[in-house]
Amino acid sequence: MNPFRSYQSNSYTSFFASLGTSYSNPYISQCPASPLPSTLTSAIFSSSNSEDCSTTTSAHTQLPDPNASYLVLNTEKKPVYTCRSYLQYIKTLTLAQLHTLAREEIPMNLLPWAFIEDLNSEFKKMYCYQLCLVCWNATNKTQCPKLLQLEFACAILMRRDIFLEAGTGFGKTLASVFRNCCNDGITIIISPLKRLQLSQAESIFRKYGLCTIVVNEDTDDSNEFWRASNSRAGRFFEPIFQCLTCHQMNVYDFSKKGGPGCGDIFIVTPEQFFRNPQGHDSSFGKIVRKHPFRRQIRLTVVDEAQFIHTYGLPHYGMKAFRDAYGQLNDIKVLFGLAIPWAAMTATATYHILKTIEKRVLRPSYLHLRTTSNRPNIMYASHCVPGQIDQLENYKCFLSSPFDFKTQKRVLIFRDNMNPAVAIADYLDSLLPPEYRDRGIVQHYHSMMSKGYQSDTHREFTESSGNCKIMVATAGESTGIDHPDVEIVCLAGLPSDITDLNQRGGRAVRLISGHGLCVLFHEKWALDLDLAEYGMDSTNKITLDSIDFHSNIDRPRKSSLTPNSCPQDRASLACVLFTRRKFCARAFFAKCLRDDSPEALEYSTPFCCDAHENGFDLESFLPSKLYTPLSTMDTDTDTIKTQKTKRCSTATQDALTKRLESWRINMHNGDMYAAVRPIYYILPDSHIKLLVAQLPHSIRSGYNVTYLLEQTYEWGKLWADKIYRVIARFDQEEERSRSAEFIDESDCDEEKWTEVLERDRITRERTEEAALNAIGEEVETKKRGRKNRVHNFLVDLTNTK
Repeated sequence: MNPFRSYQSNSYTSFFASLGTSYSNPYISQCPASPLPSTLTSAIFSSSNSEDCSTTTSAHTQLPDPNASYLVLNTEKKPVYTCRSYLQYIKTLTLAQLHTLAREEIPMNLLPWAFIEDLNSEFKKMYCYQLCLVCWNATNKTQCPKLLQLEFACAILMRRDIFLEAGTGFGKTLASVFRNCCNDGITIIISPLKRLQLSQAESIFRKYGLCTIVVNEDTDDSNEFWRASNSRAGRFFEPIFQCLTCHQMNVYDFSKKGGPGCGDIFIVTPEQFFRNPQGHDSSFGKIVRKHPFRRQIRLTVVDEAQFIHTYGLPHYGMKAFRDAYGQLNDIKVLFGLAIPWAAMTATATYHILKTIEKRVLRPSYLHLRTTSNRPNIMYASHCVPGQIDQLENYKCFLSSPFDFKTQKRVLIFRDNMNPAVAIADYLDSLLPPEYRDRGIVQHYHSMMSKGYQSDTHREFTESSGNCKIMVATAGESTGIDHPDVEIVCLAGLPSDITDLNQRGGRAVRLISGHGLCVLFHEKWALDLDLAEYGMDSTNKITLDSIDFHSNIDRPRKSSLTPNSCPQDRASLACVLFTRRKFCARAFFAKCLRDDSPEALEYSTPFCCDAHENGFDLESFLPSKLYTPLSTMDTDTDTIKTQKTKRCSTATQDALTKRLESWRINMHNGDMYAAVRPIYYILPDSHIKLLVAQLPHSIRSGYNVTYLLEQTYEWGKLWADKIYRVIARFDQEEERSRSAEFIDESDCDEEKWTEVLERDRITRERTEEAALNAIGEEVETKKRGRKNRVHNFLVDLTNTK
């Protein structure tokens, strides 16, 4: 039976062109923007999920659905062979017909036909052609699966686990979901960040029209929320949940004892599989433990799989940042052998690979990889004068004079929230008055409202958005597409080399040209002794002298605490990157086990700043780097590498009493004192931290907020007031000329106390002796004057 006989046009292209723009996606009803045709039929079909080609030769008698669109094809002499959708249509074609149709529809430079024809199974060949055709039409003839993506789909078809390593921008998301365009069932994607979840959901729905559901800690756990969407039309649940429903009205069909519902893709944070800190299971955690739902799962994907190692395991005495990542092996056991798992990442060192293999992959897994190198990105590092949070260091990212049209789009990463806000405010204050407070420079962190986060992200990622410079924390660092970012700056050493590579990969994702990734760091990164990392620093350090099979991200200290200084936490790989001893691109390739020839290719004017070939960082920045006139005043970073000198015990006690007295006064005058305890204003631990600082080292309220790692809102209430108390105390101490420091010596503090006590007693005795001596002299003079007066009177009397 040849389905082409039913068409009145000569080719598939002209036939579907006749449909115009009135058709919609078969998976998403009432979505006219979707590129897939909803119905190609001469009769009304039932709502069953049949994949067979439906045919009819008689007129239908049922009343048509007013909300559906139909195309009636009738001929008087020949029977009509029709299909409900484009997907069902191509499933009726033979391999030869699929081959011909794919070569007609898809450009040969995009269609991996050689790989498909070399497959050893006719079934796999047909499956790959179907995927290519569906993807090509679903994306409005803009996207065709790549070779590795088809190989990925074939492995999932055979229920094999997969480890996919590919650089940022390769299309790992497409590999996860495009098989859902041709198959029923559910795909679960485990994603680490809320912003990344929403970005993925928006991309999946916009490109492929699949019903995408985002689940995280903010999702409503009520059964009513999961049971129905209140409407048959597609719908967004902002900002924490998106349910784009099709004919069913529910995410999970409770009425059918665990029916599949309408969800095609579930994008879930790992914590949703387990109980929350209060001991309760989430709604998603409940349904994944029901067999009818698990029976619908076809694939589980761990996106950004490096977090299994970096977040899921304890390191160097520190607890795991997110325990749920380390427990994914329990979910794998729960799902059983029938559900394949895929781990995806662009950055996996040898240590990370071992963890991923142990936790989520079976020994027979298929390893697919392409280079992680981004040839259109240059890499550089810059030692800033002074401290990393000195605001003048970031002035170079504003064009001078400022021009909105030519201003480059810049993404600055600063892990600490308060400095990120301060940098954004400072850069905004440098703009011409007519551009200030108009969203050209914005900050982004997790403490902002979800509406603000969504608006800021949209303004920065859309080509027509007003935001040109974003100062962000880690929420914008992983997996998110920033289409036209030209410069990425990492302010301060990241936690590991994978973080450096991930953040640098945000540049030039979807635009032509070249991008720049620059690491700003303080001088102490260059002064650290590599021998403390277990390296032989006496000989020249080369790539061959580094053991990349060991933990390349190990810190200087083998045991860390939450209060460890940045020098002790610094990753060996990041410290080596700042030294410019070897090619940055080659170093990344070694760290990430990338031996491909493409790993060292670059299309930028320079590879990196380590080749001594005339690379000038300023020539790729909007304006000049900050260079202070005198480095004596700004070279304060060496203070952090030395043991901090503390104020004397007496001075600390005096300042402690002053701050405690101020805290009591503030609490007594606080209108919320009844519900806001006194330690909210200033805890005792923070008082100890403040009094231990050098006199005059706290110069503003911002320094107080940054030192105590408090929130921006807390700083607005209390930071300036605390600064004024400390500044006044320092001035009083300076005027009194009392001892301010106890220098380091061979004596400990107890011995110094004894010495000072003996000195005090001696001084008091001396003063008492001096007073006694002075008193005796005064008494002698008194007696002398009295005797002289007495003698004078006697002489005067005798004379008379």
